[in-house]
Amino acid sequence: MKRKDSRFRSFCEITFDTVIAATVATTLNYLILPHYIEVIESGEFLGMLSISFWYVSASMIRKYFIRRWFVNMKTTPSRKLVDSLCLLKRKFPVF
Repeated sequence: MKRKDSRFRSFCEITFDTVIAATVATTLNYLILPHYIEVIESGEFLGMLSISFWYVSASMIRKYFIRRWFVNMKTTPSRKLVDSLCLLKRKFPVF
């Protein structure tokens, strides 16, 4: 039987992903945007599209690896706690 992600685990994944996304975006700003100064000044459509391509590619790669990492995590301290609480909930349906 597949387990659903807990809210805490989802929150951890979102927080981790956002921190990594901000780091990657800042790094891309320093690495990519200086090469596109003329394109940004002129507002050329294809140039702007190529900048978007870099950011979308980095975002997709980042999200894929973070998602795979969280899916493949077997046991973490928070996971043990969640499993224990779920077991208690099954034994005592009052909670």
